[in-house]
Amino acid sequence: MDELQTRLPTLPTTVEDFFSLLFEHAPEIAKHYALFKQARDLKRLETLFQYLRGHTDKFVGDFAKSEAGFHLLEEVVDRVSREHTEQKRQHFANLIVSSWLDNRPVQLIFDEASLFARAIDRFTNSHIAIIQHLYDAEEKTSVKYDELGKVAGDRDCHILLHDICGEFGLANRSWGLHQTTSPALMVSTNLSPEGIARNCLHAITPRGRRFVSKVLSG
Repeated sequence: MDELQTRLPTLPTTVEDFFSLLFEHAPEIAKHYALFKQARDLKRLETLFQYLRGHTDKFVGDFAKSEAGFHLLEEVVDRVSREHTEQKRQHFANLIVSSWLDNRPVQLIFDEASLFARAIDRFTNSHIAIIQHLYDAEEKTSVKYDELGKVAGDRDCHILLHDICGEFGLANRSWGLHQTTSPALMVSTNLSPEGIARNCLHAITPRGRRFVSKVLSG
């Protein structure tokens, strides 16, 4: 910053100042921005690899040393270098370690871990709150839409549930899910995405439980 300040007449204090300097001193600003970004990204990756190094003595499966395992690491490294939230970076680190410790078939591990990596990218805190609530309720418990809406604190809870239940398969939703009495028949009224979600009961799937244990719990 000191070097940049000596090469510029004044440091910007307003938006107008910034854009004026941007056009007048673009090469200097671009160089310093690139150096700042590189240093920031390297710091994020250093933290990731320090975390991984602390778990290398726990490897039990073949996945860690496989091509698929290295490809997953490449995916995660790319995402971590770009991710601005510390919580998500930790979730990515948890995913790598849990995948390296997994002793299931290599391709099965990779497919699920890649799905989880995309979920980490997509999910907001509201998504996570819903999944954690369903996890705490256990697989055989059916949770109503309104309850999940309160947990998530989001008026568009049906969009979150579409991601969780539809795209990533971390929870099930249906009329009369896990009820002992006969479920009500689905009728053709109010079949909008929100209307469907509001009339469904929700329960976490085995994959959803693995997402919590492998990604959120670490």
